[in-house]
Amino acid sequence: MQIESKVGKILRPAETIYNIISDFSKIEPLIPIPKEKVKDFTTTEDVCSFTAEGFGTVELKIVNREPFSLVKYTGGGDIPLKFFVWIQLKEAKPNDTRIKITFRADIPKAMEVMFKSKVEKALNSLIDKISGI
Repeated sequence: MQIESKVGKILRPAETIYNIISDFSKIEPLIPIPKEKVKDFTTTEDVCSFTAEGFGTVELKIVNREPFSLVKYTGGGDIPLKFFVWIQLKEAKPNDTRIKITFRADIPKAMEVMFKSKVEKALNSLIDKISGI
């Protein structure tokens, strides 16, 4: 299954946005995690990990960077689902960058309906947050 966000517009250079989204220690404020249900939240440039109540250890890793155009992430820890998320940047003109987030996972067909709207909503919400930086 692959889900794409809406395309966002950010009035900043692609390089500025890339420098934030390619480093977990800078992207932490954009991650929509309910603080009351999360413990042991840690970040480095390449990895973000935390313990989620009732879920276990969650780890997000940056697995690919293409300067000023792409950052690709995957999951680790106790996450039973293999997935990838990538954020694409395209500078339309100086100080005018387009952004799109794509989510891909091997999800059984029976679960796709349940997942699709929730993931799409989360991706679009993240686009709105990133667009505000």
